[in-house]
Amino acid sequence: MQEHYAVTNYMSTATQRLKADGFKITENVTYKNQTFRCVAKRTRWQLEYGGFAEFFFIFVEFSDISRNSLWEFSAEALDYAKKFRSIPLPRGLFESVICFPVAIVYNIDSAVAEAARSEAPPKHWAAHEMPVICDLKAKRLYYLEKTPYWGSLYWDRFREIVRTVLSP
Repeated sequence: MQEHYAVTNYMSTATQRLKADGFKITENVTYKNQTFRCVAKRTRWQLEYGGFAEFFFIFVEFSDISRNSLWEFSAEALDYAKKFRSIPLPRGLFESVICFPVAIVYNIDSAVAEAARSEAPPKHWAAHEMPVICDLKAKRLYYLEKTPYWGSLYWDRFREIVRTVLSP
């Protein structure tokens, strides 16, 4: 019961922050073999991203998460973001997709937390993914702390966005 209340409270806070920043919120989105608890999407012209930037925050609650399930979820979330982007231009031509797959857990194994903090996601053309784990029991976020060479100009800003929007 406590876990359910914590997740509900967290989602309410996170979606309020996202709505205040211009995101459109859609709940219970089914995509392939998974149901996303919430998808938040915003498209804006942003010069610092070279044109239109399409941001997606995709939330899923996990009772237990492994390193592999984190990366599978992240890949599926990015696939969804690329498929349901708004701009009809080819990616890279004044448009990029930035996806934050958010895994909500109530407790996390230290090895999985370390993987989220140290393993860089795959490189993509005109797209970025930054998986985030939100441990509600510890009230802590786990996300990539190092800066990959590919897209290195953006990673400090991505971390700032994660802390601002997703902090429990």
